[in-house]
Amino acid sequence: QADVVFYDRLVSKEVLALVRKEAEMIYVGKQRAWHSKRQDEINLLLLEHAQAGKRVLRLKGGDPFIFGRGGEEIATLAEQKIPFQVVPGITAASGVACYSGIPLTHRDYSQSCVFVTGQLKEGELDLNWQALVQPRQTVVVYMGLAGLDILSQKLQQHGMKADMPAALVQQGTTENQKVWTSTIAELPELAKKQQPVAPTLLIIGEVVQLHNQLSWFS
Repeated sequence: QADVVFYDRLVSKEVLALVRKEAEMIYVGKQRAWHSKRQDEINLLLLEHAQAGKRVLRLKGGDPFIFGRGGEEIATLAEQKIPFQVVPGITAASGVACYSGIPLTHRDYSQSCVFVTGQLKEGELDLNWQALVQPRQTVVVYMGLAGLDILSQKLQQHGMKADMPAALVQQGTTENQKVWTSTIAELPELAKKQQPVAPTLLIIGEVVQLHNQLSWFS
């Protein structure tokens, strides 16, 4: 039903094919070190097209409320009394974990799960390291490739054992999915060797050792 569609880089061509042919398609995707539109520009574009009386669709990959900037975008609309609805998506952590055969929780290995973003800010990672090294916990890192060396070092410095199982999952849930498993200490070297491409998710925790047994997707 949309008159105009703002879509991200991770929205597949199969999903875009569901949009009606008359709709205006506007690409607003982002990747590391390059944004087609700044976030504040996207917020204003959504508002302007809605105020012009158009039915606007903001199409994202994953879930808009988990590292998707969805809250910021609808805050602009809410301030201007623009009616909207949000359709929840499947965030990368749950989708990718399922397709790689790595349960995020398991009563023998993990009773909690933490999602963090690994994006660097001025070459540093500002995370609550102590909270990330708790026992019987799974840590999922979004956008963590660029800061993988720092992540590995900091986690070990704050008490995570060097042989903690860890996995890189490249383009999970797609036909291009690849899964590499290692340890948190050896993961940076593995990434240099294998050269995974974005989007790649990092999963850390004892549950990673279940991958070989439970992996079903190929």
